[in-house]
Amino acid sequence: MASVLKLMSTDDNICWLSASQIAILGKEEIIKMPGSERRAGESARKLGWLNRQVRGKGGRGGKRTEFQPPNDVLEVIQSFLKENPDFFTKAKGEAKDKPHSKPYPVSKATALTLKSPEPAHIVTVIDTQTMIFVMVSVDSLITKKGINIDPVKKAELILLIYDYCKGTGMCNEDIVAKFLKLAG
Repeated sequence: MASVLKLMSTDDNICWLSASQIAILGKEEIIKMPGSERRAGESARKLGWLNRQVRGKGGRGGKRTEFQPPNDVLEVIQSFLKENPDFFTKAKGEAKDKPHSKPYPVSKATALTLKSPEPAHIVTVIDTQTMIFVMVSVDSLITKKGINIDPVKKAELILLIYDYCKGTGMCNEDIVAKFLKLAG
């Protein structure tokens, strides 16, 4: 199974980018878009890119807009990110292994694309930072509480917690502890 790192928010196997990410790609001349966040968002709307409101910093009422680029633009972005998997992390000057004490910001996470046996145009994308957070939290709480869980049940638990975190846009150790309490 080949894997490709991408830094995008995903939903139903569709890739979404924030106006900030679009602006960074434009500023670096990866795609033809303005280098400012506001103008990048305006341009994406004018070009008719699909958009949605999600929980996150930057917008009114704790919501921000994410955009789905057309396939031709998405192919350019994906091939660039395949060669530069840490691009957004380096562009924003964030540390990769920075410890998080607050609820995990799901929408800013790195995603790992896994090619499945499905048709070539369908891609499953995993938000790797959220998945890592869930896996580390589950392991540390299992060790801390001395719980013994079958590996298959543990994997299913991790996927269930991950799906919950992606669906709600929030993930912290209290949520993981509640799921673990049900499983243990």
